[in-house]
Amino acid sequence: MSKMPDNRLVALYLSGECSEHEKKNIEQWLESNPDHQQLFNYMRKIWQPTVDQPPQHYLETSVQKTLARISEYENAPKNSHSVAEKKVSTKVYHMHRNRVSKYAAAVFIAVTLSVIYMIISKNFVSVKQPIAMKEVHVEFGKQARIILTDGTRIILDAGSELSFPEKFTGETRDVFLNGEGYFEVAPDVEKSFRVYANHAVIKVLGTKFNVRAWRQNHKVKISVTEGKVLFYPKNVVEEKSVPLPMGYISTLYENKSNPTIQKFKPDDQLGWLSRRMKFKDAPLFEVLDQLGRWYNISYQLPDPSYKTVLININIEPKPVKDIIDAIALALNLEYNISEKRIYFSIKK
Repeated sequence: MSKMPDNRLVALYLSGECSEHEKKNIEQWLESNPDHQQLFNYMRKIWQPTVDQPPQHYLETSVQKTLARISEYENAPKNSHSVAEKKVSTKVYHMHRNRVSKYAAAVFIAVTLSVIYMIISKNFVSVKQPIAMKEVHVEFGKQARIILTDGTRIILDAGSELSFPEKFTGETRDVFLNGEGYFEVAPDVEKSFRVYANHAVIKVLGTKFNVRAWRQNHKVKISVTEGKVLFYPKNVVEEKSVPLPMGYISTLYENKSNPTIQKFKPDDQLGWLSRRMKFKDAPLFEVLDQLGRWYNISYQLPDPSYKTVLININIEPKPVKDIIDAIALALNLEYNISEKRIYFSIKK
């Protein structure tokens, strides 16, 4: 059974009042195609029995509200299950007090389901298929270079994670980053490019910039090398964002709404591309975490309080032991290395 059952039959099935033969027809339709089950689940959400309000008053207002939500759904971007489900999700009150109320509910569900089926069927290809996403996880000690389908080029640092659609089909080009990446965004005035980096959003049309967004650091840092970007907290509307021009760096801390802004030297922020990085008044754990990603090592400190000790150090592409020597000397620590793990201890 491939054709959708009559709306009256659907209403009877949802209310538990159909015959065994009718029930069998509905179930055969559901089993014939996974899409039918998904569509039926949307319909079931509409049919939620209750006796909270009198039918005469509720029928008219419910129809109006439901049709309004359907109109919203029809005009909304069709790019996810959640959007479709949210827009068509409302309540139908199935009354059992008398024949009139029961008939009113039946008429209402029949009309509603007809319209819902028409809207969802028309857009079902968009609704039923989630956007196919790709994920890139860069191994420690390595970098990754990616070219997206729109021509955007990205360099990812060791330990970074990036997810993006196989093909940009919506009104925007959205990617999701945890880690560090340098972006050369292909221009497209009709489709803005957005980077969701933990608690922050970067929006551009076509430009070059670097994003440092390690989740454990609780801050997102962006530096613009060409053009300009919009940089704002994920929970703030885009209209309140401030453009960040070329040559400026901005840092947004978690649970803060106002990012800091200042000028920067490219070598200070892009040195990681050649395994160079300058740390100024940085927590020790940020320095050691970066070394861990570059050299595929781990560490153990003599006390957790050392993680937040501030340190100034310039990392150059040299043997990791030379860098650890400098850190130990600055903090009056000693260490030993065993199976790619560094054990720090207080110098005696």
